[in-house]
Amino acid sequence: MKAYQYRVIVFSLLLISIKTENIFAQCPGGETCEEAYLFCSLEEMNGFSCTLTSTTPTSCRQGCVGFGSGGSREWWAFVCQGGNVTITLNVGYCNVTNSGMQLSVWGGCNCQNEILCIPLFIFKNMSYVYQLNNLEACKIYYLALEHADNDCEFTINTSGGGGVSPKIGNINDISTGIIELVCTGFCNYKFFVNINGKDCLPPTFEWTLDAVKLGNTNKEIYVDFPNEGDFEICATAYLGELSGPHCQLNQKCAKVKVRALPDRYGTPRTLCTESDNQWHSQTITTSGIYKEKFKDNNCCFYDSVVEFKILPQIEPAKVLYINCDNKPYVDPNGSVYPLCTKNVLINLPNSTERYKCDSAIIFTSVNIGLEEQWNIQCLGAQVAISPNLKIIDTCNVNATHKIDYKWYKKADSTKTTLGKKEQLIVDTISVDYCLDIGLKVLVGSDSATCVKTICENFDETKSAPNNTNDLLNFCDSAVIN
Repeated sequence: MKAYQYRVIVFSLLLISIKTENIFAQCPGGETCEEAYLFCSLEEMNGFSCTLTSTTPTSCRQGCVGFGSGGSREWWAFVCQGGNVTITLNVGYCNVTNSGMQLSVWGGCNCQNEILCIPLFIFKNMSYVYQLNNLEACKIYYLALEHADNDCEFTINTSGGGGVSPKIGNINDISTGIIELVCTGFCNYKFFVNINGKDCLPPTFEWTLDAVKLGNTNKEIYVDFPNEGDFEICATAYLGELSGPHCQLNQKCAKVKVRALPDRYGTPRTLCTESDNQWHSQTITTSGIYKEKFKDNNCCFYDSVVEFKILPQIEPAKVLYINCDNKPYVDPNGSVYPLCTKNVLINLPNSTERYKCDSAIIFTSVNIGLEEQWNIQCLGAQVAISPNLKIIDTCNVNATHKIDYKWYKKADSTKTTLGKKEQLIVDTISVDYCLDIGLKVLVGSDSATCVKTICENFDETKSAPNNTNDLLNFCDSAVIN
């Protein structure tokens, strides 16, 4: 496809030696190099016929200085696939006797770019062969024909420099022409095309998205996709600058499917009521499912979905601390509370077992004094041992009490029970006994048990006289303290 359309009429060279006033049409090239009509291949240029009629004065006579008419030029341009090229200029009828034209070839529209100009005019009904070597593939060359005040018919034939023009491959090398897995919001998504064929000067590219030009002329481009939908991206390759003569090589298009990312689900979370439950831009105040929009490394948006459960405020538990040895209460945080404390609210931050939520207790402490006054009494040939416990209600809480007893020998590691009453009756044998005391204290509807162990170390054999009669008489009246 050419950027500038002109009518081209091609004739057979068999008519070259015939007067052809009515055969050659006037098909002027460009009046200047920049306006040159472009042939996109030498094959297309081969057999081109026209009548030279330009009136634009000649300039830039580099290789032909001092020769020629100093007349006018017309310009054409061509693209070849490189290598060696032969151009034959066949001059036909000229309206002025002894007149003709001169051919020159240029590498660009600059006076320094002339690459061929033989100081020779080709007169009517004559031909001349020009040889061009080592041309660059895909480069645009300019052909100028100069003449005096005459109109001449001519035909141009070419050979060499042909072959298949380079083409661009599929966008992103995807043969289906469908580009998927592009997420909504993607920034700088890369598209590219590769050039298939012989080495060639880099083409100029034109990228469009839904027919809107993107203003990039390179083989790769980066495009943002802020919205969801289907889009068509196209890359068209040209030889030459888009602002001047250029040839289209080919075009490739692809459909881009832009889709939103699926939601991403996080692990359910349990929160304490008293915590600062800030989750990104949201404050979590009630249990439920929350969504927050995020952007990944490609600028794509997605929703993070998390279910939050807010634990209810923990009701303070009532704690009754009963102590039998005048020791103060120490809470889990190391705070010490005095004896005889009643219904005091104690906050315990981060204290729950699993979620480390805050908790609290309503604390009451009761100190019960427990004193023993050992009493040993003879009972016939035996001895009765009693601790004569005295319970002291230090805090005056009007507590009620229940006592459990367990007697056992001090040396018995198994603590075999000898009695469950306050008094223990034993033989007058020198054995030490211990008593485990379970003091259950009731304050209102709350209760707690205080455990204390006491042991005696009396010699029971000394609690009576040596003979039986004396023992009986002694134990009738004796109380041994």
